[in-house]
Amino acid sequence: MKETLMFILKTILGEDKNIELSEETESSGTINYNIEVSDDLKPRLIGKGGRTISAVYHLLNIQAKRENTRIHLKIKD
Repeated sequence: MKETLMFILKTILGEDKNIELSEETESSGTINYNIEVSDDLKPRLIGKGGRTISAVYHLLNIQAKRENTRIHLKIKD
């Protein structure tokens, strides 16, 4: 799932951009993804009214449900 998220982020932000992605798994099985991008890319990632990041979340959530897990996305400041 991490590879899928990285592919989506690189497609939205550009291949040459510096994107840091970390993954943490909680004891409950929930996977937390922490996304770190430069300040000038955050508006592009979030989108108008949060539509872009919401769409990314929904795409990953489909895959997560198939794998019987939960996910959370967080954009680091």
